[in-house]
Amino acid sequence: MTRTSLPASYLSSAAILAIVSLSHSVAQSRYAPDKSLLPDVPTSASSADIAIKAQQGHLQQELKLAGDYFVGRGVTQDFKQSAFWYRKAADQGDPGAQTELGYFYLNGIGVDRDPAQAVRWFGRAAASGNRLAKLNLAISYLKGTGVTEDTAFATRLLQDLAKAHYPRAEGYLGIMYMLGVGVEKNSPAAEKLFRDGARQQNPESAYSLGTLYSVVPNHAKDLTKAARYFRESAARGYVLSMHSLGLLLVNNPDLKRQPGEEIDWLTRAAVSGSWRSSIVLGLLARDGQGRPANLGEAYRWLLIAAQQGGPEALKLTKNDIAAARAKLDETERADTEKAAASWLLQYPHQDLYKVPGGLDAAYYPIDEVYLDDVAAVQLSTGANTH
Repeated sequence: MTRTSLPASYLSSAAILAIVSLSHSVAQSRYAPDKSLLPDVPTSASSADIAIKAQQGHLQQELKLAGDYFVGRGVTQDFKQSAFWYRKAADQGDPGAQTELGYFYLNGIGVDRDPAQAVRWFGRAAASGNRLAKLNLAISYLKGTGVTEDTAFATRLLQDLAKAHYPRAEGYLGIMYMLGVGVEKNSPAAEKLFRDGARQQNPESAYSLGTLYSVVPNHAKDLTKAARYFRESAARGYVLSMHSLGLLLVNNPDLKRQPGEEIDWLTRAAVSGSWRSSIVLGLLARDGQGRPANLGEAYRWLLIAAQQGGPEALKLTKNDIAAARAKLDETERADTEKAAASWLLQYPHQDLYKVPGGLDAAYYPIDEVYLDDVAAVQLSTGANTH
């Protein structure tokens, strides 16, 4: 068959942070004891001790229990209980717990989604010097999420963080300089900020450099450099880079890669919630690129993408889904639809992007999670082509 590059409509690099809403509720501030929210019976003496001390109001044990429930470490995973214990610690003034709780409210994890509450908790943590909370607060003001949009205030917060060489803020501020959002447009300053962030191993900055070298108009193209930056970023957990690297390798077969590397990165991105990666995997399976053609697998990935990405993804996939469905017999369709539903239960999150950020994983396993999609802007309209 003739090999063709995948269409731009499937390849946008804008992340859409729409964490699947768990629609749980949690008691209000300063909870009275609630048996439904008390921990499971621990399986070891040390775990029992942690639970008892947490119930007695010991901050360290509250944080440990919150983190354990978030990841299911020694207890059954339970986001509602995780939110409960983070709230207890946050009410004691712990900035890390306040930041975590803000993220929970922003995305409806263990609590009802409430962006205004998220901003409140980010603000409290930022006032205590938590840099991640200050960053999240800046992006909230930049986007007008849970608060009235205030680009000037958001810019000042980001500039303060960048002056302190906080790499994530450098990455966001670089985007703003590249586009002239909140500051005067200055491409050289933007690229310098990206490089400063990348040197500090910030995956967003490395992603931005990869984008500059691969698709941004009026910038020198170097696909080898782009792949290197995307790899650095993807290796640190940044899902946009996993997607972009997989796509770059698919569309440029002469680039050096490990066997099957493009499929591996796209699959990892899809597992992390990238519905565009799921679409690409479906098209590759349909057309036999990078793997043998498999219509059932194509149908499965396209169904997954439509569920992950909602109306936008369904609009892009509905014709391909219908075409694949028509070519499968009734048993194949039923089996594939069951497999897609099972996959979505196993990997429920939509576009959950997280990277190691230096927080203590025992207490804050959610660590640095991307609040928004690179300040809701792209480096340029050209970024849609990868």
